Amino acid sequence: MEKERRCYHDVEAEIILLGCMFHGEAIVEEAVKGLEPKDFYGENNRIVFMAIETLFFDRAPIDFVTVRICLEERDLLEKAGGREHLSIIIAAVASGKHFRHYMHLIKRNTIHRELEYSRERLKTEFEAIKEDSEKAKDKKSPRALTIPFEKLTSREIVLLGLLASCPGRVFSRNELLERVWGSDYSGDLTTVDVAMSRLCSKLGENPKFPKYILADHIPALSGYCFSEDYRLNMGIMGIN
Repeated sequence: MEKERRCYHDVEAEIILLGCMFHGEAIVEEAVKGLEPKDFYGENNRIVFMAIETLFFDRAPIDFVTVRICLEERDLLEKAGGREHLSIIIAAVASGKHFRHYMHLIKRNTIHRELEYSRERLKTEFEAIKEDSEKAKDKKSPRALTIPFEKLTSREIVLLGLLASCPGRVFSRNELLERVWGSDYSGDLTTVDVAMSRLCSKLGENPKFPKYILADHIPALSGYCFSEDYRLNMGIMGIN
């Protein structure tokens, strides 16, 4: 059975601390400096704290009436629990003698909540990374293609190297003609097709089911590309 998660908050401690803040400006000053609204887990307690904080910075008196008016002017009295909750706060303590104890308790709970949130966030991120890692493992890695270099001409090696440098990219016949044969070459595009046919034959390609070099036939024969399922060690060929 999964261990029950602990809740790091104590609304009763918040009520007592707020009650202490009705017992002197020095207590209010220390509480305002040491705590923030987010430290109060209970929304109603958080709203009352902000009202007292506002009155303190306005140098206004802090009592049942002033806090109530402050909340009413901001239309927050109902969200703060109304007059009844204010009465509970004021009646919670007879003095502010132990206010630091409750301040530390509230702050400690805030730290624990933030640590818990960080743990949950890190756990979520770790699970996402783990999932991505598992997906990456499942992906098929490109297989190495063994090349019979001794059977290839220098031009065929350059042609193969150019195609394999960008797997999946279609090189047009015009581009291949210019880059492999040179811009001054006077032959036509069939030169490329003949050379590709010879190269594929030396690689052991099945013309009906090619694996390494794929022809782009949309809408007509327009170019060739090297399959993304294979990789070629370009360093062996002296091509970078």
